[in-house]
Amino acid sequence: MSLDQNLFTLNIAPSTSSPSDTDLSDPFSKVVSYRKSRATRPSAAGTYEWSMYDPYSGARLATVTAPQSSSKKKIITLHDPDVPVELTLNGTMYGGPYHSVCIAQ
Repeated sequence: MSLDQNLFTLNIAPSTSSPSDTDLSDPFSKVVSYRKSRATRPSAAGTYEWSMYDPYSGARLATVTAPQSSSKKKIITLHDPDVPVELTLNGTMYGGPYHSVCIAQ
C-alpha cells in the first residue's frame, strides 16, 4: 500500500549506532528525525522510562515515565522548558482505546 505524500510519516527501525535505541526516520529520504532510548540508569522500583532525543545534537526532547509499561497513566515531560503532560487511558471508544490528555500546570 502506498503512503499519501501529504501525510507526515516516520519509519521505526533499530538504530544502527546503538542496539538499545530506536530510530524514527523519513521513509523517503531515510533521514533520522528522532531517536528513542530506554533509560540506562537504574530507575526507582522498576519504573518504566524512555526518552526521545534529537539524533544530531543529542538534546533530550521528551521523557515518558510510568510505574509500569502497562500502566493506564503515563507522564510525558516535554523538555526545555520542562512541561509535564499526563496521558491517561480511560477505557474504549468505538472499539479502540480512548486517551485523555491533561497538561499539568
